[in-house]
Amino acid sequence: MTARRKPRRGPIFALGGVAALLLMITAVFFVVSGEQGSPETATAAPAGTEEPTASSIETEQRQALRAMVPVDDARSALQLANQWRTVEPAVRTALAHDSIQFGFPDGTVKVVPIPGETMVVSIAPYVTTTHPCEIHSINGCQGELPDQEFDVAVTHTDGTEYRNETIQTGDNGFFELWLPAGSEFNVTVSGGGGTATRIIATEPDDRTCITDMQLVL
Repeated sequence: MTARRKPRRGPIFALGGVAALLLMITAVFFVVSGEQGSPETATAAPAGTEEPTASSIETEQRQALRAMVPVDDARSALQLANQWRTVEPAVRTALAHDSIQFGFPDGTVKVVPIPGETMVVSIAPYVTTTHPCEIHSINGCQGELPDQEFDVAVTHTDGTEYRNETIQTGDNGFFELWLPAGSEFNVTVSGGGGTATRIIATEPDDRTCITDMQLVL
């Protein structure tokens, strides 16, 4: 009897294993290629666009500052000028008899008019130290007594009371009084260990910076 030969399966499994291995390598290659390729893919910038420069950013910041000035609201403008003393010291601000003025580092100026029937004076009571001044520099003038409360009485020269209240100085040692223009007032300031009294006039050529009210016992 002739013996039956067993099928020679070895080479078939070997070829199948190689094929399977090749398929696995190919799959891994595509997966790895996809993972590595995605981070390197960069989105091209639209044609004609440019990265902002330091100069353009600075210009935009200045324009934004100028836009913050409320040109039709003197009270808000004065409040902003007092705030900018510390947060925007490069902006020069001044209190004129008829306006609040903002001078920006690029040379531009914005002027906020004060209503014609009103004049604002800024007062810095002191005990020992003061400075001479005519037009109040909001960002520059510094009084001796910051963040202190004072009792302030304002009367017309005929004795009629106009205001009587407690006012606190700002971090620059000044407080403001909004008074009718074209008049004279007796102003008495009490606090800080003493009292000072002065006549304050509100004509166009009068001072907006009052720094000679010395508090005495």
